[in-house]
Amino acid sequence: MQESFEATLTVLQWLTTTFIFAIGIGLLVIAGMYIRDVTQTKSAVRRYLSVVGRFGFLCEHLF
Repeated sequence: MQESFEATLTVLQWLTTTFIFAIGIGLLVIAGMYIRDVTQTKSAVRRYLSVVGRFGFLCEHLF
């Protein structure tokens, strides 16, 4: 009983660490997209709407 509890706790700790790492990487990617969009000069939509404008272009190409 004690061994299965410790194994479950180890798995949960690993999953928690992986989840936090993935969220951190996602936030870094979004921050990078924001900086790239704000500093570019070719598209006014991406410059003023930054990350939201990028997803608008993605939807435009998909549909």
